[in-house]
Amino acid sequence: MENKEFRLNSASNQRAVNEDTFDKIKIESNSTPLPIGEVNKIINLGEQFNKERQESKLYRLSGNFNTFFTNVLFNTTSSNSWSTFNSGLFRDGTFPPDGILIDEEDLTYKQAVAKYLTEENGWFGYYNPDPAISVLCKWVDMEPKRELFSMTPKSGVKNWEVTVTYPTYFGIGQPGDFSHPIVSGGLLLIDVEQTTIGNRSMLTFATPVKHGLSQGDSIEISGVFISNDTTSYNGQYNVIRLGKNNGDDKDYYFSVDIEELVTINANSRVSRLVNGRKSVYYLRVFKKIKTISTDIIENDDYEIYPLAFSQTIYEDKVCQYVFNEDIDVSNLKDNLGRPLSELYITIIKTTSNNVFTPVKSGIKMPLFPNAAGDAGISDINRITNSASTSHIPLEIDISIDDELFYGDVVEYNLFECIEKTLGVAHHRFNTINRENGGTVDGNNLGIRLEGYVYKPHHKVQIRQYSNYVEQGQFNTLDRPSYSDFNAIGDGRYLWRDLLDIGLNDTQQTMLDYPFLNGCHYINSLITLPLFRQDPFGYYGYRTNFPNDRIGTLIEDKIIIKRSQDVC
Repeated sequence: MENKEFRLNSASNQRAVNEDTFDKIKIESNSTPLPIGEVNKIINLGEQFNKERQESKLYRLSGNFNTFFTNVLFNTTSSNSWSTFNSGLFRDGTFPPDGILIDEEDLTYKQAVAKYLTEENGWFGYYNPDPAISVLCKWVDMEPKRELFSMTPKSGVKNWEVTVTYPTYFGIGQPGDFSHPIVSGGLLLIDVEQTTIGNRSMLTFATPVKHGLSQGDSIEISGVFISNDTTSYNGQYNVIRLGKNNGDDKDYYFSVDIEELVTINANSRVSRLVNGRKSVYYLRVFKKIKTISTDIIENDDYEIYPLAFSQTIYEDKVCQYVFNEDIDVSNLKDNLGRPLSELYITIIKTTSNNVFTPVKSGIKMPLFPNAAGDAGISDINRITNSASTSHIPLEIDISIDDELFYGDVVEYNLFECIEKTLGVAHHRFNTINRENGGTVDGNNLGIRLEGYVYKPHHKVQIRQYSNYVEQGQFNTLDRPSYSDFNAIGDGRYLWRDLLDIGLNDTQQTMLDYPFLNGCHYINSLITLPLFRQDPFGYYGYRTNFPNDRIGTLIEDKIIIKRSQDVC
């Protein structure tokens, strides 16, 4: 053991002892003494946790982007484009190359394209045939390369922007835009044809977005007349059958018991009836949300980076996004004046330093051959930069600096107190190079109007409304302020209760997510594919050689669909 010596305070003698030390410090307290008696309280941690959880209005959002991208619509001119295959590097078949493109071994332009243009996992390019390079099988992407589609910024340039939005009032007291041709005065009827059901002649109508009907529903039809006559067939009917004769497109076609073939126009409408009350139809508008520190979320309030060791089945990198500001939903109401139950992760394609065209928006809908001239319906597959043939976009030049965005087409019936999504807004963009045209080896490359389409708004459910409609009077206990008045006509209110987090009133999976540090944590997986506008050549975007690749429809080997039974 180590020996230690201690020097005492007052003396240096082994018999001396320490003396008390005094400081002239006055210790005072200005606190109120605790009252005499019981001061402890037993707290139920579960109840306290749940109380704080239900009262918290702060959300921390993160998630992954599972992307399915392609450069199948690549450039026509400049480097790594359609014109690239007309160069001596690809056409000169002599070895070593002699630079003369008239030898027997040399390829024509078409032969060079067929030999060298290759696709791997959805990305188009070629293996560099230059004998001077030392790298064997060096792959080169066609332009635009995959780096210009990546979710992560490249060299400080963002290819995509991300923000958070929520459904908001479009105007004073209006839950959405009622003026668009699809929804003005009811849901637009876009097509009609005669069909035979149960040996009777009936009419089958089509709507540009989902009609939201079920077999047997009551509907009101307006704006239909017999051809070359003024006889009107406006009135109320029952839905006899959904879909076409072969069972296709049940969400878009419905049949009613009208024998005479009628004429439809821009004023032809259908509305679903619930207990005699018509549904209303409108386009919802999404607004940028606020954060705990700002009234509106800022453009740099998030980060995106590759997720380590993660990729899709097509070997594309999986990226993670994290919003580094707390989303604050306190005092915010949705487009119906209710507490928020859903947020949206909104994704916007940038021009990537003027490589791509500005983004336009429209409604995603099936192919209606007779709808080419109905420019007002804003079919996203028919929206291009051609002034003569394009449908009218919902929005043009969409950017992250905008505050409002069109979201979807919905139906709302006061008796049901719930919105039903019928159509979803999509965004469209193309490369600037493709729309400039060009010529190579006597072949007109054409102005290529076909671009890419993607879904920009992805829902994040933060609360749920009850599956049951409640009713009460003005003085009913716990009647919410957002309840609809006089729906029944006798002064009663209708509403759906906003459920607590972790509570469900049916057998469905309840909404539940972590709560920590006073914030709700929600992690989402967003699948983000790029769709072509005309993959099968239905919309007339095909050009002369060289053609963009065209898809092949998969035929049904086993037919399992059939029309609905109405007998």
